[in-house]
Amino acid sequence: MELHLDRLPPGRSAVELDSSLTISQGLQAYEARVRGTLAVDAMEQQVLLRGSFEAERTAACDRCTDEFRQRFTAEVEVLILRHPSTTELRLAAEDAWMVAAPGGVVRLDAQLAEAVVLAEPQRALCREDCKGLCSRCGKDLNAGPCSCAAHPPDDPWDDLARLRRHAP
Repeated sequence: MELHLDRLPPGRSAVELDSSLTISQGLQAYEARVRGTLAVDAMEQQVLLRGSFEAERTAACDRCTDEFRQRFTAEVEVLILRHPSTTELRLAAEDAWMVAAPGGVVRLDAQLAEAVVLAEPQRALCREDCKGLCSRCGKDLNAGPCSCAAHPPDDPWDDLARLRRHAP
């Protein structure tokens, strides 16, 4: 997302967000669609951009491994410095939520991507009642029960009981 500071009206306004971002996490990268309306407070020396937006991405369910569209809400608050001093430039380089824009144009993809990563749910579930995969045969239990259900699971203490019976 590119924001042209010289085109912003003074005071409070809004900017529409509707774009695609590439999110990189370690060795993995994925595309996320972001949509929403962010509030912009344009002051003489700085611009404050803040608000909530919806993020959507393709994810694999943690229980059944099926792909699905995951939607969640992310929040962002970025302080943009129009004419930064040397100290403010150093602070902006250290703070992901502060951006120096001496040229009047600022790209906010990194800040939006950071907000998406921070808001991403810890568990990706295709639905709350997902039954997952059978731990023995790997069948998707959402499609129906497997034949393993008829056999009781092995008792982890069976081997110890056997040893105890044969001990002197």
